[in-house]
Amino acid sequence: MKKQMIPFLMFLLFAVNIQAQVTLINNDIKGNTHKIVISTTRTYLYDKANQGTKLWLYWKQVPKKDAECKDYGHCYHMTVKSSDHLANRTFYIKYSKPFKEPRYENPIFTGVMKATFVYKDGRPTKTITEYFTEIKK
Repeated sequence: MKKQMIPFLMFLLFAVNIQAQVTLINNDIKGNTHKIVISTTRTYLYDKANQGTKLWLYWKQVPKKDAECKDYGHCYHMTVKSSDHLANRTFYIKYSKPFKEPRYENPIFTGVMKATFVYKDGRPTKTITEYFTEIKK
């Protein structure tokens, strides 16, 4: 029984490690959103906390490939909405990776997230734009 558990645990560890397809880190250290993790089925948004980062929001969808980006490389985008008692939020996430060509020695994903907050308590609408770069594992 114990011999069967070791391969299962190894497989489980491997599966968890390859689940994240793309991890984008905020270019601005003082930015609101620390990172975006895009797996095969979900998109996770991590916020800054006192001791590091914490999962803030997630959606059961991933950015779709953009057909208009043929000559640049691979482009993906999505728009998602979130709402609570404080605000209605709209997030537009777009990231791209250039084709592997000699001029792009090691192409990596770069992205942008535009977040619009429409507050329910009368405060003015706020729009935040943040830029991200892929981290390699």
